[in-house]
Amino acid sequence: MQSLSDYSGISCVITAAGLSERMGKPKALLQHTVHHTFLSAIVKAYCDAGIIRVACVYSQPEVGAAIDVLKAENYCIIPVLNSSPESGRLQSVRLGMMALGKSEAVFIQNIDNPFITSETILKMCQLTLSAKVVVPKFNNSKGHPVLVSADVCEDIFVHTGENERLDLVLKAYRQHMLETNDASVLININTPEDYFKYYQRYP
Repeated sequence: MQSLSDYSGISCVITAAGLSERMGKPKALLQHTVHHTFLSAIVKAYCDAGIIRVACVYSQPEVGAAIDVLKAENYCIIPVLNSSPESGRLQSVRLGMMALGKSEAVFIQNIDNPFITSETILKMCQLTLSAKVVVPKFNNSKGHPVLVSADVCEDIFVHTGENERLDLVLKAYRQHMLETNDASVLININTPEDYFKYYQRYP
């Protein structure tokens, strides 16, 4: 049985540089539980799984301040400022990977899914030796996060055009689908209505 230390070469990029215009406030700062925001819940899930190198790409100063708080609480989180969030998600992923340096594999984690669990993260890690891209799947639907190998990371750096999209880069690779009974891998919280659906209150 593998231990958490076996995954020390795996890291994570949290993409949180969007302007959250539909939500009306940064999604990273939305309350997830009594003790955790979306951002802190995600970071804790990765730390609990032994993924201690986590970069959070942000554009809003209040999110940067929240990252500083987590750093002060001894979470191994690297703040990465994206001063041009309009350049798209692929650019945020690239900036995060640059900050992390060389990794055996990298999770690409959206800030709008705070339900990720350490159990799902560990199951995905176990597939890194046999797959370039690992995607969780529930009821035949692809979910998040995505775990990509070092080879795919290098490919992401090659695609530098403004109109490039991450999903198109990943389509070039055979994707290993991790069947899971965790429906939360499909959740994306993008609007106040989405938030109300899962938390029964408005942000």
